[in-house]
Amino acid sequence: MGALIQVAEQYHLEPMLSSQIAVARSGILGTVREASVSVCHDYHGMSVLRRMLGIGFENATITAQERVAPLVAGPTRAGDPQGEHLLTETHSSARLDFGDRLGCYDFSSDQYRSWIRSHSVLVRGERGELRDERGEHVRTLDQGDSPLHRRFARVAAGGAGNHEG
Repeated sequence: MGALIQVAEQYHLEPMLSSQIAVARSGILGTVREASVSVCHDYHGMSVLRRMLGIGFENATITAQERVAPLVAGPTRAGDPQGEHLLTETHSSARLDFGDRLGCYDFSSDQYRSWIRSHSVLVRGERGELRDERGEHVRTLDQGDSPLHRRFARVAAGGAGNHEG
């Protein structure tokens, strides 16, 4: 008893997720009342989901389920698959109802490296949403209620014609 536990969390610092969280918190979507994440597993996913919603440690009513199903194996930490074979995928989904905000978590056990499972983020407020499989689209209204569509663009050094590293 009395032990202190510290959990280090890094996913919210990844450039794309950090940008998406900043948009969610910026107010351009209005008050964020709904978010769905399928980008990382277990407590990592919950951390990202809570940040998207602006939730700290508020209580939630949680409904969750898991299912197992066959999936064609993708790469592992050891490398690419040597031929096609099936594995057993565990798919977890949860709905977190905070009363005035709703969070949905969705993740599959083989999703990180899978060639056929994708990541997704959806964040909604009354003035817009951030959505698509890689979270690159932001749809909002300007001050005159005209639609604005934006895209995230990650700029990385070291690509073709770039000598920065």
